[in-house]
Amino acid sequence: MLETKLNYIYIPSTKEVIYIYPPALNGKKEMSMEEYLHKKVKIPLKKGFYLEYLHLIKLLEIKNKKLHIVVEGKDTHLLDRTMMEVVTLFPGNHFCQTHESYLANINYFKKYIGAEEGILLEGNIKVPVSRAHKDSVKNAIDAIAILIPARVKKPKRPKF
Repeated sequence: MLETKLNYIYIPSTKEVIYIYPPALNGKKEMSMEEYLHKKVKIPLKKGFYLEYLHLIKLLEIKNKKLHIVVEGKDTHLLDRTMMEVVTLFPGNHFCQTHESYLANINYFKKYIGAEEGILLEGNIKVPVSRAHKDSVKNAIDAIAILIPARVKKPKRPKF
């Protein structure tokens, strides 16, 4: 008997786990803004599960093989999760991987300091940006932000 969970199939007889990654942008599915605002994330725990609105999740971080989920000042831990397992569960048009251990909600981006310094999220949460993910972070910012061009000084007219 096959048992289907979020993004994998578990075969009890062989104890084999087959991961299924939804086809879309960088292996992540996209989601409309309306669906994003009403969708909840079901996170399995040792006993039961944890529900949180998707749009309230600011940051996901893997530390010491534990998943830390930052939600408006709360912090939840999940054991034995890899970033590859987590990245595929979150919509690519709202979440961006900034580093091999970080997945940030782009709607909470406050300031891009640069690849060396990283990103500042609302609530003054500093998130590193690796060289490997620098371009995808810039593309995510370009997708959500309106660019106000820098003021360019007009060249002086030559006097005749």
